Amino acid sequence: MPCPQCVVNARSHSFVKFGNKDETSYWYTGAGKADELVDTPEKFGYFKQHLDLAKETPKWIWVFDCSGMTSRHHSSIDFMKRLVGSLSNEHEDRLQAIWIVNPSLWIRTAVFVLSPFMNQKLTKKIEFIEGTGASFFVKLIGVRLYSAPWGKP
Repeated sequence: MPCPQCVVNARSHSFVKFGNKDETSYWYTGAGKADELVDTPEKFGYFKQHLDLAKETPKWIWVFDCSGMTSRHHSSIDFMKRLVGSLSNEHEDRLQAIWIVNPSLWIRTAVFVLSPFMNQKLTKKIEFIEGTGASFFVKLIGVRLYSAPWGKP
């Protein structure tokens, strides 16, 4: 079920299941494509409802695409700490990987700064992928795709 903001505007957040392979679901976030900025505890709660959908699957991979991100889309350290805490405490076993596609300097720095506060298992699951070219698509071999959300404006 979508969060209350996404009921009103489906583009509020970007978090969509786009495929699966065996027991693993693949979820996509295009931070630069979301209309809503997630930067308060209440708004984090709304975004967490999306994360909880992924938690209902046996295993999942999160593709976090930084394409189109501007400084407007940069989250606060407080939001990032909440996100890291939620992923570390609630998704540690089911979350198989976080693929950060088209990483910006800001996201690389945020991951570096927050890595000491992350669960070590979570840190090892983060992978930076430059672009949505061959290296990205090789990772998707065998995945049954429902959509290609990285291509949507």
